Amino acid sequence: MSSKETIAAYFPGLIDLAKDKDERIVFLFKNEQGLQAAQRVGLEGELLVPPAIEHLPFLLPQAEEVIGFSGQEDTKLFDDVLAYLARFFYLPSNELEIFAAALLATYLQDHPEVFYLPVVLLFGPPERGKTRAGKAFTYASFRGIHVVDLREANLIRFTQNLRATLFLDFQSFWKKALQEGSSDILLLRYEKGAKVARVLFPDRGPFNDTRYFEVYGPTVVASNDPVHEILDTRCVPFSMPNRPHNYEVPAPEKAQDLRNRLTAWRSRMMDRVLPEVELLPGRFGDITKILLQVGSLFGRDFTPILREIGQEKKSSGLTETIEGVIIQGIVELLPQVKNGTLRVDDLLRKVNALRGGRYPLTGQFIGKKLRAMGFKKRFVKGRSEIFIETSILNPYLRDFGLGEVSLHSNGTFYLKPFSKPFDNTTNLKKEVESVESVDSYKGVGVGMREGEGEGGGEGIPLKHSTHSTLSTFCPESIEIIDDSEGRELAGKGVESESQEHRPNDNDEVQAQEPEGKSGVGEDQAVQGRAGTEGQSQQPDNGRGPGRRQSRVITIEEQAQVLQPGTGKVRRYGIPIISFRRR
Repeated sequence: MSSKETIAAYFPGLIDLAKDKDERIVFLFKNEQGLQAAQRVGLEGELLVPPAIEHLPFLLPQAEEVIGFSGQEDTKLFDDVLAYLARFFYLPSNELEIFAAALLATYLQDHPEVFYLPVVLLFGPPERGKTRAGKAFTYASFRGIHVVDLREANLIRFTQNLRATLFLDFQSFWKKALQEGSSDILLLRYEKGAKVARVLFPDRGPFNDTRYFEVYGPTVVASNDPVHEILDTRCVPFSMPNRPHNYEVPAPEKAQDLRNRLTAWRSRMMDRVLPEVELLPGRFGDITKILLQVGSLFGRDFTPILREIGQEKKSSGLTETIEGVIIQGIVELLPQVKNGTLRVDDLLRKVNALRGGRYPLTGQFIGKKLRAMGFKKRFVKGRSEIFIETSILNPYLRDFGLGEVSLHSNGTFYLKPFSKPFDNTTNLKKEVESVESVDSYKGVGVGMREGEGEGGGEGIPLKHSTHSTLSTFCPESIEIIDDSEGRELAGKGVESESQEHRPNDNDEVQAQEPEGKSGVGEDQAVQGRAGTEGQSQQPDNGRGPGRRQSRVITIEEQAQVLQPGTGKVRRYGIPIISFRRR
């Protein structure tokens, strides 16, 4: 191996590592020619080669299959992911959809518009299928690894070198994390750009002794015991029900077809703008945004079920945290509030009673907690009182899903609970009636109405963006390097049916405007095969090798999730077509 070669498993623009038909490891990446496969690539003056297979502890997609899938929209992908998961374990259909969305989100972890990923938490008594569910998820996810220890060195290497999805399966998960000194890594994995510090060279003095490591990445946790309350705020929990059945045993090879299709989906999505969605409140809204976006891409609205999960998390926090018990105590003592104040010793007795009398709290501790929570305090005749202000109390009540407090004209407070009807709707046209049959998940395409065939129904418009996400993901400097033995794996992109040259940055054509419509739509990055109609050329501006014949992207060949409109078709790395919102 040349001394100038650098082993790499990730670089900007890389879709994934894959195996070619000769079982050699190749890079799958996107450049101005589209999806390419090569054993060696040059990037910013470096010659990059993939790691050996023994250093890749996850299932690799098949290069030829991925390239074959990349040129077409896979409208049944989400339904087939649901069917795959249902073979190995049971979850209610609405929760299974969220679980499937989290799996697809692992393929978008480095998308320019994704900043948070939820930690998938599988919990429940032993023998409920947590490990089966975790393995099924891991084998089909982006570079999934089943981790059997929590040593910080391994977690950091899996993240920095491989960008892996980690499945952490332990009986006393948090206790082991504290023992191994990896709790900070686990707490920060949900946030892009998060780093942890480690002192590696104490003899080098200040600053030079410390290294910082990225720890962001998709995470699945299975545990019999409750996780730490701080980690719980980063989690989307799944309680595994007791549904005995003769399920299949998860295995990597059973996920091979999905790995190929999901990798092709990643290649199409990484330079597209993600849909706009309405966020849920708080940190839970941050971590579930990507789940709502994945659902929107496949014509599903996960807002009702995610809102219900969020409310359940808040309700559990009411009794599992000191702050929650304090708020509960204040609510129960509202009738005793006089002149807008409540005696702290009355609140202390109520809090200790709500806690069941175990480990009684002291007045000093409660006083410090109340001050930290923002409640103002005063002393009257040697007794401590707190002011009950709706501006301080109501945000806590909303966080815990209790409602809001209002002040009567007579000076008394009353609680108005939230009405929380849960519309457990889903866009699955056919739910699993029993765990024996999973075929009913199949056959529903994107935006399809019941009874329509593939490709029916209306699309969902993507979010408008004035910037090109393509330029932030796919650098233009990636090039295929000839192997020293003359073995170059030529990039096999999506070829046009007419075999015309691909247009360059300087080529521009006017898209056909649908009859009766006018106006300029919003630019969206899309994939597809090329037609050859409506061609024209613009003068060379010096940025490309010269004028080449351009091509129109036909509407029929675009994603079902896009709503066609009018505007210009341009070439910038991959074809771009204008779309109008519905």
